[in-house]
Amino acid sequence: MSFAGFRHRRAIEAPSTGELFRSLDRLVDSMTMGRLLIFLLIAGAIGLAMTNRVSLHSLDLRSTGTRIEGRSVILSTAQLEAHFSQVGRVEESYMLFGGDSHQRRNQLSHAVLAGLAIPYARSIAARYPDFHLCKSRGAPESQRLVESMNIVALDRSTRATLIEALALFEDRLQSGGERTCLHLHGSQLILDSVYVSENGEDISNRVLPTFAAVRFVLADQASIEDCTALLR
Repeated sequence: MSFAGFRHRRAIEAPSTGELFRSLDRLVDSMTMGRLLIFLLIAGAIGLAMTNRVSLHSLDLRSTGTRIEGRSVILSTAQLEAHFSQVGRVEESYMLFGGDSHQRRNQLSHAVLAGLAIPYARSIAARYPDFHLCKSRGAPESQRLVESMNIVALDRSTRATLIEALALFEDRLQSGGERTCLHLHGSQLILDSVYVSENGEDISNRVLPTFAAVRFVLADQASIEDCTALLR
């Protein structure tokens, strides 16, 4: 079965990507320089865009900046430190419909994924075998069920797998090849607080409302899977 299909719009609309991270960057800079008004103006005009793709070869994988303290997950970056709570387990396979990995000074995750859970994909495929194509009658249903996730990788191996899966997704999409599926094992996360790394200032009240609708997942394991076999 060939999966040369459509990209999912939510991957582009995800509020945690692109311009949102640029606004966080400006927030930290403005606080350091004492120009808080800059952030207030920027916050009202945040756009939704994907971040630039980062290749595995250009990414520094020596450290993910992720550490676990009990039920808390802390992600440290050059500019920000994000604190999350683990609120439930995640173990599911997804058919990828979009995504991006990013390396920014203010990143609050290691990758953004748009994926269709395999149980949904299998159900739709039983009725619309060509659901992965834009022209299929099953395409609208698939698009509605695709989930956007911001992934925090526990370690270098998991982060490398995320990058590899997204690169494979892009390559197959361009060549008209089969879809890419990814299995995730980890925890559902809630973003609790965000601090400026340089001085420890708590900026949670400015950042958390922007991320209120964003789903975060801690991935302690990830593996690339064969979509065709999963849909049987």
